[in-house]
Amino acid sequence: MLGCDLVRTRQPIATANARSAGTGKEIIWLADDSPMAFVPAGSVEVEQVDPRLSKRKVETSAFYMDKYEVTSKRFAAFLNAMKAPADNAWFDSDGADIYLAGGLWGIKPGREEIPVEVTFDGALAYCKWAVKALPAWPEWLRAVRGDDGRRYPWGNKWDSSRCVCAATCDRHRPGPAPVGFYPSGASAHGVHDLAGNVSEWVVLPPFLQYRDALEGHVVKALAGGGLYGDSSGDVGEIFDSLGSAIHTAHCSVCRYATGFRCVVAADCVVLTPQPTSRGEKPR
Repeated sequence: MLGCDLVRTRQPIATANARSAGTGKEIIWLADDSPMAFVPAGSVEVEQVDPRLSKRKVETSAFYMDKYEVTSKRFAAFLNAMKAPADNAWFDSDGADIYLAGGLWGIKPGREEIPVEVTFDGALAYCKWAVKALPAWPEWLRAVRGDDGRRYPWGNKWDSSRCVCAATCDRHRPGPAPVGFYPSGASAHGVHDLAGNVSEWVVLPPFLQYRDALEGHVVKALAGGGLYGDSSGDVGEIFDSLGSAIHTAHCSVCRYATGFRCVVAADCVVLTPQPTSRGEKPR
């Protein structure tokens, strides 16, 4: 596992941290009450930084991924739990759907389920609070491609009616659409909005990390195409190669339509006991 190493533990986890969602292997993560989809162990081919090198096959352990991008509602709950000040490095409150009033963070009416737009540092801070992690780039690709290596979350043919992109974004102005707005665009494992809506922060594994030639910082990566991609641009190419799929940015920069989702290693999940009939012991 790559991104989920952040939430691994060497000791057995004795306290339940999730409950069954009642649908297949989907769970509800208790720390932030978020639905998570199960992605089984598998492999995915990843482009390398040097295009002259062949693709690298990466094995991923089983993990759970947030079914939806983190919303303004969930991020506001995080900010309130952290008692975050108005001036913080996690997101730009100027013009955002989240605002601070009377010492509490609130959300503009009707914008609760819009994906939050945050910095890389903000995404990491939320993951730490929720005891989760940002997905590594190969994990994110694994969630997209599934077991059949599909090009897009829904299959191999581009279809702009399945995501928020250049062809559909005018319906949702201002900004991104509520998470899960296009259910037909979900991946084979039930993860929504991997194409379009907002670009998502991901972690680059060591063999893909490199430094900005001018400023010397290790680049941070965004995946998913975002709001204004189309079949000939970001969204269409996001699943083809590293060079077009990964957008780089400073970790302190909050870009328009830049969000995130979280992952948890499958072996870190402990479900609450299932309800039983009268007289039976919990299983």
